[in-house]
Amino acid sequence: MRKTIKAKLMFLTKSKEEKIKKEFINFQKSLRGEETELYSATEQQAERLRSKLKNKFKRKKEYPLIIRNDCIRVKETDNKLCKYWARIPLHKKSIYAAIAFPYKDKELLFSGNIRETKLKRHKNNWYLLITIEKEVKMNHNISSVISCDLGEKHLLSTVLVEDNSMKPEFYGDEARGIRRHHSWLRKRLQEKKLLKKVREVGRREKMAVNQICHEISKEVVRTAKENNSAILLGDLKGIRNSAKGKTFNRIVSNMPFDKLSKFIEYKAEAEGVPVVKMREWHASKTCHLCNNEGKRISQGLFRCPTCGLEYNADLNGAINLFKRFDGYILSNGVVFDTAQNLEMKQADAYAEPRIS
Repeated sequence: MRKTIKAKLMFLTKSKEEKIKKEFINFQKSLRGEETELYSATEQQAERLRSKLKNKFKRKKEYPLIIRNDCIRVKETDNKLCKYWARIPLHKKSIYAAIAFPYKDKELLFSGNIRETKLKRHKNNWYLLITIEKEVKMNHNISSVISCDLGEKHLLSTVLVEDNSMKPEFYGDEARGIRRHHSWLRKRLQEKKLLKKVREVGRREKMAVNQICHEISKEVVRTAKENNSAILLGDLKGIRNSAKGKTFNRIVSNMPFDKLSKFIEYKAEAEGVPVVKMREWHASKTCHLCNNEGKRISQGLFRCPTCGLEYNADLNGAINLFKRFDGYILSNGVVFDTAQNLEMKQADAYAEPRIS
């Protein structure tokens, strides 16, 4: 697995900051083909990046300075000022700078292998983006499947298929209200031409939705690990292009589908939980009992005109996704029971949503 840890440079003296800034600016000049003074390994990275960018290079854009994996050092000390320090290679003489990063990433940072590090400037702060690679043992003792359906009313609906039974769960109902509130707020601020406030509101919305996505993905992966489950995700590629109507297009464009899927994928990868992605086309419009096309009477209710089934629309989509997965053979040779043999109780369709 690979993960990028964002570490902020702390307590920089004027001398250290000037040296880092000089190296960073010289790296930008080197990308433009100018002769500059750079650390030898950094100069090689600049040449490689310059050859990749070619005509795509933008002069006004700042590109992160790339530090080769054998040139970066991160160590834990007893220093009272800061516990963690990173060695940054510079022209003539390298320096050590204090760093701060999320505590949850400590074990990964010191147990994994550093593959690449980038030095980035954002406003008046400096950051190291440290990419860590670690070998994770994949769980091959799979006995169940968690089928996931991404939706507008329930951000995520899941069905745990295990021992000829189905256990539905609903997550992220509050995300819908957050998006609608901030959309209304931005519109009012735009009418008053308060553009700075509009950007501030956008950042707040992004942080709130990100937090919800992190909580949902963490809970889904935890459930999958406890039940020895594989996670089944729908591939929503092209959904934005298929959105019809101004209102529906706005709703779809604001949904954090891709973000939530990636959060689930990388968290599952870190825990050794298998993730399978399958095409989700028309999964929510097909009846899971008779396989005929039905209608969504409302955002959360599906009705089949052929067999008369009324079911939760998102849950119906999750079950259909599992049926497509039916008979899928994983790399370890495990074959899952057919969805047709599962007892699907009508009461499950109206289970109370659980907000994570």
